[in-house]
Amino acid sequence: MEEDRKMTLQDVLGSHYYDTLFTGVSVASDQSVYVSAVLQKLDQQNVEHTVMLRYLNGEWGQYMIPFSITSHTILGENGKRQIMAMAPNGNVHIAGPEGFSEEQIDTEKNGPNDLRAMTEISVLNGHLHACGMARIAYRRERESFWRRIDEGARNNPEVNPIGGFKSMTIDQSGSYCAVGFEGEIWWKTTGSIWEREDSPTNVKLEKVVSIRSKIYICGAKGIVIFGHKGSWKKIQHEATNETLWGIGSIKNKVYTASSNAIYEISEDTLSPVDLGSITSGYISSNNTSLWSAGARDLYMTTDGLDWVNMASLRH
Repeated sequence: MEEDRKMTLQDVLGSHYYDTLFTGVSVASDQSVYVSAVLQKLDQQNVEHTVMLRYLNGEWGQYMIPFSITSHTILGENGKRQIMAMAPNGNVHIAGPEGFSEEQIDTEKNGPNDLRAMTEISVLNGHLHACGMARIAYRRERESFWRRIDEGARNNPEVNPIGGFKSMTIDQSGSYCAVGFEGEIWWKTTGSIWEREDSPTNVKLEKVVSIRSKIYICGAKGIVIFGHKGSWKKIQHEATNETLWGIGSIKNKVYTASSNAIYEISEDTLSPVDLGSITSGYISSNNTSLWSAGARDLYMTTDGLDWVNMASLRH
């Protein structure tokens, strides 16, 4: 009997294949990846939606979320895995073994709203976290219960109230680091309140990740910073002046990406990965693979040497 053919991404998207734009990626394993996307025709009609594309053991699938999201992440292991997708207003869509559900991060009047949009949801040390504008931050203690962890950063009279956290991480010691507008870097050790760090830049910072013993940060005008609390180094390079959106690592190599290129980071410079004309920007990695998602392209590598084109939404 002929083996059943696995569903390709073009099979799943059908007539919408060339109308699709990728908007994010989250890697659970080298054989389990979730890519968010939008359909341009619906987007142009202001129809709130997200297409979640699932890559599982070489086969593609998809499901729809009835609202737009700013970020998604993966919680749990095989059999208990949940895909958590967050809207700007703090509504979280959950896709798991038992089906779909939703929960709200905070329904209080000083929680997320149109002016305090949530920007990132992530799994840090096994727990869901979320952060957003006005420097709000949460940790999910259990189902439908999110605890605020932003004391010292929220409503701080010493900083510009028009600002916020774009991204947050936890280092090896369990301390938090968050970044955002005007080059802001914030630090919170276990049991303490947030404190603002001296930053080597004043441009918007988009992403912060903890990789082994270092914190890496990227953002506007090609900025890349690495280091730790009280000791930050800005990498001087001429590789790009474009905004760098994501950071990930594989095989002791660290990568960042603009909207149309991927770069390897060293302590002294950025080196472009030679992939020709591509779109990129979003990066997610685990111990076995790193994926890059751009508006029209998906790339994957397991070693930083060979990059596989997983999808190209081009005629």
